[in-house]
Amino acid sequence: SEHGLRFYAGAPLVTKAGHALGMVCVLDYVPRELSAEQQDALRVVARQTVAQFELRRELKEVARVGRECQEAEMELRASEQRLPALLDSTTSVVYVKDRNGRYLVINRQYEELFHISRKQIVGKTDHEIFPKEAADAFRANDRKVLEAGHPIEFEETVPHDDGIHTYISIKFPLCDSAGKAYAACGISTDITPRRKAEEALKLYAQELETAKRAEEENAARLAQLVKELEAARYRAEDATRAKSEFLANMSHEIRTPMNAIIGMTELALSTHLTGQQADYLGTVKEAAEALLDLVNDILDFSKIEARKLELERAE
Repeated sequence: SEHGLRFYAGAPLVTKAGHALGMVCVLDYVPRELSAEQQDALRVVARQTVAQFELRRELKEVARVGRECQEAEMELRASEQRLPALLDSTTSVVYVKDRNGRYLVINRQYEELFHISRKQIVGKTDHEIFPKEAADAFRANDRKVLEAGHPIEFEETVPHDDGIHTYISIKFPLCDSAGKAYAACGISTDITPRRKAEEALKLYAQELETAKRAEEENAARLAQLVKELEAARYRAEDATRAKSEFLANMSHEIRTPMNAIIGMTELALSTHLTGQQADYLGTVKEAAEALLDLVNDILDFSKIEARKLELERAE
């Protein structure tokens, strides 16, 4: 060649997957011929070179995976550190139980309400913490969630220091990479104050309904009394009219003869009478006039009751 090279021998660099990376070459200015052993040695060098390349690539991949694993582990640790803080920041009761009902995790609210620590509760079941009736109900609900494979909402009653409380519990399964549930997680919220408020509101509504019915009954009785009073008023007015008519008729019937008596007495007094006769007739006239005045007063009183009395202006 123009560079004075008189010898060339080479072996391809090919990976196991068949990808060509290049060549391993032997150059010399002196012409020569490789023996079979030298040719085998050249091919060995080529394979070792490829092996070195692949080893370096694999080491880089391992280093990358190692860094990713380390980062993932750090993130996992950070998440594990954040999870308790997150669980402890809620006022709800949070817990995790395995398929056998044994506690794995609880939050601070659980610890404070039921006076048991995380270390003490791990491995225990509800039957070791709560009365049998409540523990049986919790266990039955956990099994329903594990069998269903999806979240379910329950209303559960839990004994507290101050009595029975009512909770709304959202329970859901925790599944592994194969999709099999290995634990049940629950988030329970105390709705006792809300339930008491609902019961108080319900009682208030019942009291309002009772008061409304009583008011309606009172209104009905009042209406009946008004009708009875109206009827009594009509009867009283009828009686008053009848009395007034009676008094008017009676006074008329009495005044007519009384006027006749007074008139005849006056005529008799104008005649020649003895002193004793005049005295007798005078007494009769006075008595008749007094009786007539009484009849007039009775008639005026009946007119007042009937609201028919007319007043005259006196000159």
